[in-house]
Amino acid sequence: QVAGPKAMQSLINGYAGDTAICGLMGLWLMQLKGSEVGSEGVDGGKGGGLIGSARGVSTIGGGNNGRSKMAQVVKKVLANQSGKSEEEERLEQGANAARDVVEEVMNRLVKERFTKDGGDAIMSLSKKQAAFVDEMIHSERWRKLLIDLSATNKDSKLFMYCLQSISKLGHHRAIANRINQSDYFGVFNSMLASELTIAGKIAVDGYSEEVSACVDKSKGQMGSLVADLRRTCTSTSYTYLYATEVINELIIRTRQSMNVVDKPALQRAIRKWQRLKEELEDEMLKPLATGTTFQKKRRIDVALTMSDLYQRQRRRIDPTSGYFDGEGNGSTSSMSNKNELSNVLDNAMVGLLTKTSLGVQIDKEVAESMLKYAYGGSTDRIGDLLIEHPSAITSLLRNMFGSQRIRQLETRQKCARLVALAVMASERMAISRYHASAIVSDEDELCQIILKGSQ
Repeated sequence: QVAGPKAMQSLINGYAGDTAICGLMGLWLMQLKGSEVGSEGVDGGKGGGLIGSARGVSTIGGGNNGRSKMAQVVKKVLANQSGKSEEEERLEQGANAARDVVEEVMNRLVKERFTKDGGDAIMSLSKKQAAFVDEMIHSERWRKLLIDLSATNKDSKLFMYCLQSISKLGHHRAIANRINQSDYFGVFNSMLASELTIAGKIAVDGYSEEVSACVDKSKGQMGSLVADLRRTCTSTSYTYLYATEVINELIIRTRQSMNVVDKPALQRAIRKWQRLKEELEDEMLKPLATGTTFQKKRRIDVALTMSDLYQRQRRRIDPTSGYFDGEGNGSTSSMSNKNELSNVLDNAMVGLLTKTSLGVQIDKEVAESMLKYAYGGSTDRIGDLLIEHPSAITSLLRNMFGSQRIRQLETRQKCARLVALAVMASERMAISRYHASAIVSDEDELCQIILKGSQ
């Protein structure tokens, strides 16, 4: 209140352009926010007032004529602080609050007024004239704005350059958090490699200092990494295909390079990558809230055609060509029958996932087709296939325990058996992985428990 009139007079007397006035107002806002944190002013003495000491204001107001001078004044004010940690923290909080206000206003104005022609004109400037672009790229606050603008101006040469430069600097997490990179394959490829590396490091080394800087653990164990990958890798068909193939190749090469010393750690990384692959498939098969039936069906077809359920059938030996062992002996019908059973099971899983993705309830025929494999093969394979595709298990549980659960007893019994087989497969995997001495649950007992709980 005491410094208010003097401050306004200093502002009027020292006015020398928009840059100076904005800088001065920014400094006052910093001091104002800092004074709200504690009872003392930013000058270090008691009774500093709402804005700060009149001496500091008059120093700033008198003769300030531009941005460079304002920077010198701010630096001087910071240097003259008392040195107490509490004072420094208070001033820093005030400065951050002032920056947030300015950032919000600037972001809104830039997004409203930016034009493609204006942005492309910057690219024709000399390197010295356009140096401010690189400075913005290296600034965390400005970098966020550039990434946001590149999402809404995909054909801008300026933002194409900015996004590629940001990617080369390694800020893949910042890019993945804010936009899809399907229009910039080089950026998408770099982002995917970075995200998979982070996931592998989390599995092998835990949350080291390097990993902690990339993952916001307040949003869960993996931060927003999984959600960002689900969004970016399933934005188009080709990004999903590419991401799936990269993960498959990564898993294969890692298994080939494992030795006795590194095996436990690398197996954890493989499980993390496999889980990411399951997340991507789940996102592709998730029922769309908008779009035509054709669009929804096409997305499902893309996901399932790229999955092992379809590709395995193409890689299997053709039954009509016969099966020969390494010594060239004649063929038998056992391999043909096994392939036919496997194809039936894979096709049944495709049918189950298709119905799930379209929001159609599981019926008796779908459940029965899944169990046909048990008539000529081991039921273990059914459970193993189910846990490879968690979306199928989620669908079975939703149809048994959800608000629109299955009412027909026979269908519920078949679904309960499928869930029981998945539970047993998970138990076998855990016993094998941790060399435990536990016993796998009984199938009939599990079925009864699941049926009783679903009533």
